[in-house]
Parts: sequence; structure tokens; C-alpha cells
Amino acid sequence: MQQQQQQQQQQQQEGRGSRGEAAGERQQGERQKQQQKQQQQQQQERKQKEKYMQQQMQQQQQQQQQQQQQQQQQQQMQQQQL
Repeated sequence: MQQQQQQQQQQQQEGRGSRGEAAGERQQGERQKQQQKQQQQQQQERKQKEKYMQQQMQQQQQQQQQQQQQQQQQQQMQQQQL
């Protein structure tokens, strides 16, 4: 988030100083492209994190289910012994 804000401030400063210059406008265009790339990367990272979290949740649930099954089996064994 901080990076994006800093870049936006730079864009505004450069825009004021060189509105009439084609070179200045080009720089702004390139900055915007870089910004978009950064935003896309951040979104991808977020998605990956979310996937990772979901996978972990699923694994935990599966482990809990397995534990419950094991407990049930143990109970059945005890009943048979009785």
C-alpha cells in the first residue's frame, strides 16, 4: 500500500512540472504501467495466500474427521471386549 501511495504522489508532482512535455507524459504512462503490474502481483499473492489458507483449513478438517473415526473404532473395540 505504501509503495502505491508514493508512486501516485510522484506522478502528481511530475505532472505539474511537465504537462506540456511529451517526455514527461511518457514517464507518467510508464509509471502507471508499473503500478498496474504491482497491483496485479499483489492480487496474485493475495489469491495464493487465500488458497493456502483454504487448503490448511481443509487439511485440519480431514485430520479431525480421521481422529473421530479412530475414536469410534476404539469405542467399538472396547465394546467387543466387554
